[in-house]
Amino acid sequence: FRRRIGDGAVAIFYHLGYYSGYAYAEYVKKQLETLNLPLRDVVRVAFDLDRSFGEFNSELVMLDVDGGRAIVRVYDSCEATPIRGRMKIPSCQYVRGEIAGALSSLLGREVIAVERKCIAAGDNYCEFHIEPRKQ
Repeated sequence: FRRRIGDGAVAIFYHLGYYSGYAYAEYVKKQLETLNLPLRDVVRVAFDLDRSFGEFNSELVMLDVDGGRAIVRVYDSCEATPIRGRMKIPSCQYVRGEIAGALSSLLGREVIAVERKCIAAGDNYCEFHIEPRKQ
């Protein structure tokens, strides 16, 4: 797909993931609001539930709710596993967008996800560093 469309494919997949993750997180927040859980727990529940969809198996390694920062590791990514070790750079645009969208919704602030490790590039897992979007 990327060869055919070019670098625009990166943006398309990222934004598809972003809006999917954002909508998912909005739904989860609504379902959990009557429980009055702390935000940290809502984020953890959202990530736990997301695992059940089978797109990827995520681990929330670090979460700084106040700072809008997190580190998320993804194992068995549906996007990277089929091309394991064939890419030179991290390549999970949809998953990166989905994580950024979900955490933007859950944390109530715009965040970005930067992929530092990727199964497609030969790493054992994909690792995303989340930080607030600079204004």
